[in-house]
Amino acid sequence: MGISHKLLRAGNALVTLVLVIALLVAGSWAGYALWDNEQVYAAAGDLMAQMQ
Repeated sequence: MGISHKLLRAGNALVTLVLVIALLVAGSWAGYALWDNEQVYAAAGDLMAQMQ
C-alpha cells in the first residue's frame, strides 16, 4: 500500500466525516424549524380562540 493510497483513504474519511456533520446540522435545523412553526401556529390558534 503506497502513500497515495493512504492519502486517498484519509481524504475519503475526512469527506465522509464532513458530510455526516453537515447532514446532522441540517437535520437538526429542520427539526427546530418544524418545532418553531408549530409553536407559532399554536400561539396564533390560541389568539384566534381568545378573539372569538
